[in-house]
Amino acid sequence: MNLIVISDKADNFVAIKSISKENNYKEILYYEKSIEDLLYSLEKNSEINLFIISFDSEQVCSDIAVLIRSINKFYFTPIIIINSKIHNMFQVYRRTHCFDYFSSPYDKRLKVILEKKTKNEKINLINKSQKKIIELEEILYVECLNRRIFIQTFNERIEYKCMTLKKFGENLSEDFLRIHQSIMVNKKYITRIDKRRNVLYLKNAVDLPIGRSFKSVF
Repeated sequence: MNLIVISDKADNFVAIKSISKENNYKEILYYEKSIEDLLYSLEKNSEINLFIISFDSEQVCSDIAVLIRSINKFYFTPIIIINSKIHNMFQVYRRTHCFDYFSSPYDKRLKVILEKKTKNEKINLINKSQKKIIELEEILYVECLNRRIFIQTFNERIEYKCMTLKKFGENLSEDFLRIHQSIMVNKKYITRIDKRRNVLYLKNAVDLPIGRSFKSVF
């Protein structure tokens, strides 16, 4: 799992890097103030699982998060904002759709979040006729048809047991988003959203309907 830290404080990077390494984040990049370098790296790298933004200015944190959100492939990638002076928390949440926003000291809270994210890397499928372990990274989307769960990976479609989509979703990570009463998708693989036709496109030329009651997600 890869992480990018965007901050104006080298001390923050050292502390965050230490916490992240404990939770199996492999590539941890650091950007100080060069937004141009950041944008260049983001265009080249699509395998980023988490952004952490930490500046003294709440406005700068918010602006950088909005910039990241403007890049389609990172529209749903979790962003954590760390700021020493929180004044407009709800406005920042509304503007950036960040995963979390908190102030210093942040060590314990960040550690809990990273531990939770790395625990949900695999799912065990167990029923009477099968026992299978799937990497969450392999799943494109999950669908519930006739009360049965179907898991679509890059290589196969797996029919699982009778279960509600809500119940099955408890086994998934924050990377999965419900877009329909019967469909959850892996946000990492969304390539395009057609709001006019209410269709969402995934990698491998997959297109899925967006339910009326789920339009507000986008």
